[in-house]
Amino acid sequence: MTNFKDSYTKDLKFVSSLIRRRDFIKAKVLIDKLIEKNPNNKQLQMLYGDCLVGMGELGLARGCFYDCLSELELRAKCYTKIAWISEKLGEFSQALIYYKKALQINPKNSSILNSMGNVHRKNNSYSEAIRCYNEAIEAEPKNTIARTNKGLVKHIQGDFPGSIEIFKQVLIMDKNNFPAIKALADGYMKIGQFENAFSYFEKAQVLAPGNLNITIQIAEAAKRLRKHKLAINLLNKLIKKNPDFTPAYIRLSEIYREQKNFSLCIEISEKALNLDPKSEATINNLAVAYSGNGDHHKAISLYNKAIKLSPKNHKILTNLGMAYAFTGQYMKAISVLEQAIKIEEYYSEAHYGLGKVYVETGFYEKSIKSFKTAHKLKPSNIEAVKYMAHPLMYSYKFKHAWEQYEYRWLVMEGEVSREKKWPLPKTKIWSREKCDRLLLWREQGIGDDILALGLIPEVQNRVKKLMIYSNKKLIPLCKRSFPEITFKEYAKPIGEKNYSFHLPMGSLPRLFRQTEDDFKKTKKGYLKADPERVSAIRAELGLEGKKVIGISWKSIKSLNTLKKSLTLLEFGKIFQGLDVTLINLQYGDVDKEIREFEEQTGIKIIQCGSVDNREDLDGLAALIEACDLVVSTSNVTVHLAGALGKDTWVLLPFVTNFWWLRDREDSIWYPSLKIFRQKKFQDWNSIPGLLRSTLIKKFGLVDEYIS
Repeated sequence: MTNFKDSYTKDLKFVSSLIRRRDFIKAKVLIDKLIEKNPNNKQLQMLYGDCLVGMGELGLARGCFYDCLSELELRAKCYTKIAWISEKLGEFSQALIYYKKALQINPKNSSILNSMGNVHRKNNSYSEAIRCYNEAIEAEPKNTIARTNKGLVKHIQGDFPGSIEIFKQVLIMDKNNFPAIKALADGYMKIGQFENAFSYFEKAQVLAPGNLNITIQIAEAAKRLRKHKLAINLLNKLIKKNPDFTPAYIRLSEIYREQKNFSLCIEISEKALNLDPKSEATINNLAVAYSGNGDHHKAISLYNKAIKLSPKNHKILTNLGMAYAFTGQYMKAISVLEQAIKIEEYYSEAHYGLGKVYVETGFYEKSIKSFKTAHKLKPSNIEAVKYMAHPLMYSYKFKHAWEQYEYRWLVMEGEVSREKKWPLPKTKIWSREKCDRLLLWREQGIGDDILALGLIPEVQNRVKKLMIYSNKKLIPLCKRSFPEITFKEYAKPIGEKNYSFHLPMGSLPRLFRQTEDDFKKTKKGYLKADPERVSAIRAELGLEGKKVIGISWKSIKSLNTLKKSLTLLEFGKIFQGLDVTLINLQYGDVDKEIREFEEQTGIKIIQCGSVDNREDLDGLAALIEACDLVVSTSNVTVHLAGALGKDTWVLLPFVTNFWWLRDREDSIWYPSLKIFRQKKFQDWNSIPGLLRSTLIKKFGLVDEYIS
């Protein structure tokens, strides 16, 4: 026959099992019946409190646990439960008081010490949290929960290598510890070890196959590994199975944005916006895409919409500030960027953006200060260091500018920076010492190559044998201009081994142009066109006895095409009614544009059939040499004309590349250049008239358009 004690014990076990199964209502009904028979039983009251906790009645539950404190055997558990409820209610000081009371009863209880660490962590008291976790680990070395929590604090503090080591220790003890695996993957992402991150995210996905956010993170790791096709496939599959999962659309649109496929980015972002019209993240991403497409006014409208949804979002404010700068609204840009910094003074990108706006408005000292702050706040923000070269150049602090310019070899990926791969080992770098065999190699655009060639005569004075790996389009022109130099076509990697030193050509100015006087050493006309081809072109086009002007009006591949270019119709106003012959020097497919211009203005533009202006640079050099004057916006044509020593007038936008400096009408790089600058942002209106009057004066022309 079962006695009362056995029956009571059986009932308690059954109630506990109901609570574990989260069947709180049934457990509460049974406890109520048991309490009627045992009204003073504190163990039943504690179980009743557990039921209330499960039902979300935390205040009532805490009252039950308070009532149980009189039972000595239950006191430690009740202190812990009261502390836990206080923690959940955000009453961290109260939670710590009761955890300490529980710890006085069980001084080496690893679980209580871990819980105290959690409270300190939630209260941002990270050093105290780590102390508690360390004590928990000391009390129970195999406490993987405390170790994982300690790793999470290290991660929060930015000690990613430290957190990674802790999570690796956890996985030795528990290879399937999901929080540690996921946190380890996150840590590897932060330090730029994307292969490791990808691997651990995949392990996390095996343990939690239905976790959509893990798939998102795998795609992000694939993107960082430049496996864009894999990332896109993962996200498209995720969208197909979960068509309402907005984060997948957002991440997919970000990939398209980074690939500069702004049309697809806009398409995907608009789908995301249909799912969640109030998602400021989606609106922001859509705005970035429109800005990337050059529609900065549309972007501004979207950014302002996002700001209404999230007025304190410093990232969106920063993007808005830069969009204002792109449209020349500099004072608005400064105001908005300062607002972003006021909200989050440690946001590096806002300081960097402010530095760029200060450069464009001529506040060079302020810009340098902003760039320094941006880099100090985020050492991986290499762009801030690189861009510092601009205000330093504009301030004629050339030596310091070139030092900052060397940071062009670093690129930012996530939270870390990495060095671009060199085509030769980064050893034996030339520092202007005399040597037997020097190898120079190109690194940037053709315009930069041409500019750097102006320093070659000074390089030759210091070396016995010089080899230059250059763009194949330039080699015929270079061989004629520098017959004693060996020119070879550039390709990565460079296989040449017979050299004493080597150097990228973009680093030559650092060695030879440290003061303004150094630029006076540049030889006028250091490149030489083919004289036979020049004569043939003049004969082909019938140029004898004519005033010949070569024209080029846009920069096709420039990141600032809209700022640097005019339409041909705008450009043609300069020559209306003047007795001059215009030669097309513009590269690219411009036949239709020229036909429409000729139909509207009656002005003839001669095109040279024997020269491909894009591919045949030696022919373009001869065509330029056949002209009396070159008039062009900032593009390769200007660099080539300047290097040939041809009289050249260059039309510059309000904001220019730092090669052109500011507030001067000549070029320190090319003695034959004359500069005509915009007076206001994107305002070309004043330049054609000024250039026209200067042209009339130069050639003694009669202005038939006026007469």
